[in-house]
Amino acid sequence: MLHDEITEKVTCFSHEEAEMYQLFFLSVATNLVAGYLLSHLFLREKIGALVVFDPEFLTSRTVYTVVGTLAVVVGALRIVFVTPGDVVVVGDLLPALSGLVAGVTLILIAYLERVDAPFAFALRLGGILGERRNTVGIVAIVIGVLHFFVPRLLFF
Repeated sequence: MLHDEITEKVTCFSHEEAEMYQLFFLSVATNLVAGYLLSHLFLREKIGALVVFDPEFLTSRTVYTVVGTLAVVVGALRIVFVTPGDVVVVGDLLPALSGLVAGVTLILIAYLERVDAPFAFALRLGGILGERRNTVGIVAIVIGVLHFFVPRLLFF
């Protein structure tokens, strides 16, 4: 009898719900990390104590590519899969879009540094997003923090 009560209290959500919460955490984490990578120079200038990693690591094309790819994949998955109890599609829209934009920005920055003659579209989009990398990064950080603390808020 006591074992059943404990099991009922411990097993508070199903396997599918647990996977959705893992995706929720990945969304928050990729938004925070991608946002920090994009805006670390600006944040270091404004808030000097925010130096967390080695500057060479923060400007590595490999890191940009890996984190950007993760942010794009997780952002796309957040559009497809919804956290249980959340508003369908709209509830996860801003974190998903933020992850997609931050991820694409990181990938384009890494791509434009690596390639001598980039595609015109990549050059144009990379120029637009690259000029606004601080803004994209700070917005991704803010959305990641808000989504973590108030996950069921509409649009967050």
